[in-house]
Amino acid sequence: MKIKIITPINKGGPYYWGITLAKYLEEEGHTVEVVNDLKGIIKSHFFANADIVHTTLPLSFRFWRKPLILTIHGNYKIEKLVYMILQ
Repeated sequence: MKIKIITPINKGGPYYWGITLAKYLEEEGHTVEVVNDLKGIIKSHFFANADIVHTTLPLSFRFWRKPLILTIHGNYKIEKLVYMILQ
């Protein structure tokens, strides 16, 4: 099965969670593509060349009909504030 994992550009919890999930799924024999760049994230709204799409980013619209798994953990307002302080 081919799985696409879309994570935020910023290196943080959701990004590392996606990388860890990808490694696990590859060990289970699945083909996995991790998208974590702006161009790839924008393209993912239009094209889903995978059987399942798993994301930590809410995709408000998409032009494809594939199963979509959305996983959100934490409080994005707080995480954004922490990220701004660390810069």
